[in-house]
Amino acid sequence: MAQFDDVMKNQIAAILKVINFSRCLKEDKIPCHIEDGLFLGSVGAANNKNALRSSNISHVLTIANSLAPVYPNDFVYKVIAVADREETNLRQYFDECINFIDEAKRQGGGVLVHCFVGKSRSVTIVLAYLMKKHGMTVSQALEHVKSRRPQASPNAGFILQLQELLHQSSWQIAPVDVMKNQIATILRVIDFSRCFKDDNIPCHIEDGLYLGSVGAALNKNALRSNNITHVLTLLKSLPPIYTNDIVYKAIAVTDREETNLREYFDECINFIYEARRQGGCVLVHCYAGRSRSVTIVLAYLMKKHGMTVSQALEHVKSRRPQASPNSGFILQLQEYERFLRGSSSC
Repeated sequence: MAQFDDVMKNQIAAILKVINFSRCLKEDKIPCHIEDGLFLGSVGAANNKNALRSSNISHVLTIANSLAPVYPNDFVYKVIAVADREETNLRQYFDECINFIDEAKRQGGGVLVHCFVGKSRSVTIVLAYLMKKHGMTVSQALEHVKSRRPQASPNAGFILQLQELLHQSSWQIAPVDVMKNQIATILRVIDFSRCFKDDNIPCHIEDGLYLGSVGAALNKNALRSNNITHVLTLLKSLPPIYTNDIVYKAIAVTDREETNLREYFDECINFIYEARRQGGCVLVHCYAGRSRSVTIVLAYLMKKHGMTVSQALEHVKSRRPQASPNSGFILQLQEYERFLRGSSSC
């Protein structure tokens, strides 16, 4: 049975690979310009001879298994045969790849760095190059690359290897707190791109009430089409965007278990009540639309409909499955339930 499962998994993986290959060839075939002489892309870009020539690309650096050089008579190739897995040691190839890029640029040419989808392996190599050449941190390099190629998203193992590169002996070693902040920034940049691209539609909770991520808050067309007139923001560092069209309220809090979100429940609930009294609709959002904003919506449903924490969460998850307040917020909601009902459901 286990052998059969393995065969099935391999067949499914092969099918997905063919689908991805076809998509890349058709939809993602233009090299992304990172800086003078350096381009990033998918297998589609590597197969687009016209685009390679028009971008003055003379060298191709392939970071993938099973992808042989396509135009060996026209371009200089280097292949690093590695898989996109967290346990893959890509760090050992950083210097070799950086030297290949430097040499190509020294000769006056341009380099395309690519893997299969152009999202993880090739991105990691480009980040390492930018860090070594320009002294960037991981987060600075990733932010720059994502501004040119939004789907860039190295796997967690590669991120750790880039951190090791940053803090190797010839570089200044940052304190542990600084490293934590840098990693948090990296994850935030990745999450922001994902939310902006993949999670930008407000989730309808009930008449006049919507829940979502920062992507939904930035989607003006979706806000208009849902008649959203008020936006309640539960996060730091995001000023109101469409101030001429929408009424904003911002609660600057972090998504941490020790954050006292309970003290803002009544203030937020009153904001929602007032918006709806005026005939408007409210979007409640945080960064990922998963913890802070969900907590406020749960508190609102509990007060308005007399729901328990579990009843409110079940309803919200039926509309937004990723809803998952942190454990500290759950405790605060249980306290709020005791306040409203005199007893907890848990």
